Amino acid sequence: VDVLQNTAAPTETQSIKEVLRTVNEKASILLEQRQAELQKGLGETEIKARLIRVKSVADQLNFIYNVTCDINKTAAALVNVI
Repeated sequence: VDVLQNTAAPTETQSIKEVLRTVNEKASILLEQRQAELQKGLGETEIKARLIRVKSVADQLNFIYNVTCDINKTAAALVNVI
């Protein structure tokens, strides 16, 4: 995450949701910047390259988080049944 944001690594007090929100916000900002570039007719740029990297990682982190939440819900339901 710190590599994507060019900032310090998240602290232990930050929740996973806060980290995901930060990564998603960074991806959104890059997307807006890229859309502005496209309107200007720009092709290959550093923002495009960064967007591809950040968006890819953000999507993977969001997927992992959502699957983990689903697993926790299923496990909790199974514990209540047993």
